Amino acid sequence: MATHELEISVSSKTQSASALTTIQELAVSVSSKTQSASALSLYHWLYVQYESSIVAYDVDRILLWLSANTHCYFATKATLTGDWTYFAGNSSHKLATDSKLTSYGTVEVAAQTNYLQTVRDPNGRVKAVLPSFQQAKYVRLFIDDTESTTLYEFWPETFSGREIDFKLAAIMGAI
Repeated sequence: MATHELEISVSSKTQSASALTTIQELAVSVSSKTQSASALSLYHWLYVQYESSIVAYDVDRILLWLSANTHCYFATKATLTGDWTYFAGNSSHKLATDSKLTSYGTVEVAAQTNYLQTVRDPNGRVKAVLPSFQQAKYVRLFIDDTESTTLYEFWPETFSGREIDFKLAAIMGAI
């Protein structure tokens, strides 16, 4: 399956003890690198990579704000030379109970096969919870490039103010 590399540099700001990470700037540079595989794929994947500017930290959820539903999967890595750990939907392309992703270990093709079909809330947001805390300095979001979707925001984090913002946005949207 093909993966096209969309490289996005992220400048981040960490707010005191809450470990709330916000993305302040996205500088986009696209490269044409392609990762080949033996199987032919219906999907081509672009990725956005978040890199912590300091050290690896505990990540237990990924929050997205999208213009439309899409196919996606995620990967985390604690060190530059470490292995990627992949997460996606279950065999039905959905989140498990409590919005949990399914772990596919280091097998990227399994995550691609079982991609997550996102289901946005009324405000366009998606919350995907990792099965357990992951030490991560790098987090990637892979998106199917055959769909017309705009990614407004991407937050790998632990429970924090962003989650509260999501809930407040849902409440305000219902008023």
